[in-house]
Amino acid sequence: MNNELVAANVGVIGRVAGAAEQQASGAQAVRGWVETIHAQAERSAQVVMQTTASSKVLDDLAAQLRASLGQFRA
Repeated sequence: MNNELVAANVGVIGRVAGAAEQQASGAQAVRGWVETIHAQAERSAQVVMQTTASSKVLDDLAAQLRASLGQFRA
């Protein structure tokens, strides 16, 4: 009876350990995806900042062009 109880407990412990390993593996996978998403978000933020700066330059150039064209109006 004691040997059967010990064997049953060892089996349960083994299953729990296996489940913990699976959870750890899943957590590592999720961590990897979160890191990838974070890196993509950082790159996207940089692109947005560059686009904003380019838009400002284009806006300034358009204003200069309007001012230059204004000289030719009658």
